Amino acid sequence: MRIKRSYFHLFIILIAINSCSKAGGGPPPAPGPTTPEPTKPSIDPTKETPTNPPVGKIDEAAGFFVEVLGEGRASFNMHKNLETFDEPCKLGASDKIIDCYVEGTEAAFYERPMSLHFHVPSTMCTYMVASPFYFVNRKTKLQTATIVKYTDKNGAFGSAVDGAGLITSTDFGCYTDGTNPVCCVGEYAETTMSWDAAAAVPGWAPPATATVKRPLSACLGGPATQIVNGGLLGLPPDIVHFVSGVGFSGEYPIPTPILHEVGNAWITNSFIPAEHAGAMPAAFKNNIDIRNGETYDVGHPYYTFTCKDAAWETLFEVNVQLREWNTLAAYDARKTSPTAHSGLGTEPDPFPKEPKNDFRDWLDLEVATITYPGYTYK
Repeated sequence: MRIKRSYFHLFIILIAINSCSKAGGGPPPAPGPTTPEPTKPSIDPTKETPTNPPVGKIDEAAGFFVEVLGEGRASFNMHKNLETFDEPCKLGASDKIIDCYVEGTEAAFYERPMSLHFHVPSTMCTYMVASPFYFVNRKTKLQTATIVKYTDKNGAFGSAVDGAGLITSTDFGCYTDGTNPVCCVGEYAETTMSWDAAAAVPGWAPPATATVKRPLSACLGGPATQIVNGGLLGLPPDIVHFVSGVGFSGEYPIPTPILHEVGNAWITNSFIPAEHAGAMPAAFKNNIDIRNGETYDVGHPYYTFTCKDAAWETLFEVNVQLREWNTLAAYDARKTSPTAHSGLGTEPDPFPKEPKNDFRDWLDLEVATITYPGYTYK
């Protein structure tokens, strides 16, 4: 079990105080030699106290902004300008739509708790809409025919068997693992058959058939899928707040991959079009057949915060990307050498077997021709 450092230190201090009180007090021992504090890495600079109002408080003069908060705040650099890397993510007087970026090392995104604080004044719009990042996690297939699943004499799971009770194929067209695992959606019949070794004549037990209703949400990934899956299709809903006359100041927590055994691609949505055939990763926006020819655009590539009027027309928009850097050196050089973010290869001696690229991002998936990562969120 991991104990957060702050709570551990508090626990030690309480024990020390308790021990002194039992011993009747007395002068403290003479201080021993001190050890100089290690130099702090550049990703953990001393941050000034935020000048923005805290979550839950509306300040009309603060405008429409998004900022990083949470325990890991000091490990990230959020900005809206790719030239200076220091302009706050805030809508300017003439801005209608802005792109913002949260920069950090891959380890920071993997382990540091963080959230996005979004704030809109009471007179700016009627509705504030938050649309978190999600993607197509598995290649989808509208299933209409019956799927037959076998469990053989050795407990193996498959789609075809031989007469001796052994699996000969594991390709269902659905649920498969591999480069691009397939996820079946729709309403269909599923028949299961198991090898009965205890029967007088060992063989396949009578089949059991059930109707399966699988929504599209079963094939999706990303933070938005962990909120609420709404509607008949199970698509992640927008989070809507009425703000006219009252404003809104809210916080969207970003799940920490280390706690859920998923890669950084689950939360980091940054992409450079030139690295993805001039577009965005295929999983970010798919036109999917939902009901025999009825298609739907599925996926949302950004953490988007939108101001809408009373007729649901968009007035202002902030799109946020989380961008990871594989090494501390690449992060430090992000302003001068932004193409070095991949940081491939291995670490120098004495750790030549350790990779610089420790956690999968969307560029890694593209290079490996993995269009859909097939992550399991735990």
